[in-house]
Parts: sequence; C-alpha cells; structure tokens
Amino acid sequence: MILSKRVALILSVVVCGLLLAGISSVMLKVYFFGGDKGPWWFVQLVNLVNLDRENNIPTWYSSTALFVNSVLMGLVGWVKRHDGGSYAKHWLALAGILLLLSIDEAASMHEKTSFIAEKLLDWAGLMSDYLYYGWVIFGIAAVTIVGSLYLKFLMDLPKETMRWFLLAGFLYVGGAIGFELLEAKVFVVENKETMTFMLLAVVEEGMEMFGVVASIYATLSYMNREDMRRSLLQFHQNALGIS
Repeated sequence: MILSKRVALILSVVVCGLLLAGISSVMLKVYFFGGDKGPWWFVQLVNLVNLDRENNIPTWYSSTALFVNSVLMGLVGWVKRHDGGSYAKHWLALAGILLLLSIDEAASMHEKTSFIAEKLLDWAGLMSDYLYYGWVIFGIAAVTIVGSLYLKFLMDLPKETMRWFLLAGFLYVGGAIGFELLEAKVFVVENKETMTFMLLAVVEEGMEMFGVVASIYATLSYMNREDMRRSLLQFHQNALGIS
C-alpha cells in the first residue's frame, strides 16, 4: 500500500507540474502576445508544454503513463490466467485497451476518424457545434460498450479498488469526451483558440492525467492484496524455475 501511495503521489506532482507549465504558457501567450503566436522561440517554448498540442512533453508523459498502466493490468491478467483466477480475460482486455490509448495518445489516431463521423452525423441530421470534433461519437459508443461489458467485473472488485477505478473512469472519460464537447462549442462560436478554449484544454488534459494516476493507484493497490502478492510471488518463482 505504501508503494502505491508513493507512486501516486510522485505521478500527481508530475501532473501538477505539467498543468502549471501548461497554464503558464497560456497566460504568457494571451497577456504578452494577445493570443497571437509571437516570436519563433516563444512558439517553440509554448508548444513544448502546450497541453492542447501533440509531440511534446505532456504527450510523452501521458502516453508513457498509459503504457505503464497497461503493463500493470496485463501482469494482473497474466497471473490470474496462470492461476485460473476469475476475470483474467477482463484484465488482459483492459491492458489491451490502455495500450491502444497509449499509442493513440502519441499518434492521435482518434482524430483521423472525425471525417467519417462528420459524414455520418450530417447524413443523420445530428450535426451540432458540440460535435464539431466528430470522433467523440465513436468515443461515446466505445465507453458505452466497455462500460456495459465491465459492469459485473467492477461490482466484483474489492470496494476500494472499485471506487478508484470508477473515479479513474469518470476523470478520464469526463476529460477526454465531456470537455472535448465544450471545447468544440467554444471553438465554433469564437472561431479561434480563445483563453476560455485554452483553459478548457488544460482542464481536459488534467482530468485525463489524474484519471490515469487513479487507475495506476487502483491497480497497484489491488496487486498489494495478500492473495495477489502470493500469486505474483509464485508466478515469479515459476518464471525463474524455483519450486
């Protein structure tokens, strides 16, 4: 339990640092250059910590954190599969989902689906300002499907673990989809990246990052349970050929 709390604390400090850097870059951009790009050196500096941009430090952190979370969940699933434990496939599938999210964080694959989504929304007459980033309809569908398939899995988890996973899901989905809808509305109305838009982006990324921190904490806490510790130790000994 001490390890899980220590890891969560370290990650929370890192996230707060990234958010502070992101907010500072927004303030500098708005108050010193009136929202315009400014000199080249300033643009490069801002883009390095801009939470609404790709290929920078926050993106690298988010992708790495999701990958670490994927590895931890994969380890739980692999051990459960080895022991014949319950929900092994659920843990392994979660590890796969997080791995895809890690790849997507670095490659922004979800944004490439917006064109298809916009065509579907136009065809159905459902297009609105909030759905300007069309990929969110696929995100909503995916969350609905995964949520329904994992309801029993969540209910059978230890209560503390379940609460942390629910918090993690609420933060991550609330940021990735909920605030994305708000950003879309602001961007369509203002037709540019205003202070409001940029601050919403900071909140969005902050919620996603803290959601992953909560998920890592929940997974590590679950691995620290007595039965899981025994299973992990046995798995380790078997891997080393120790009887």
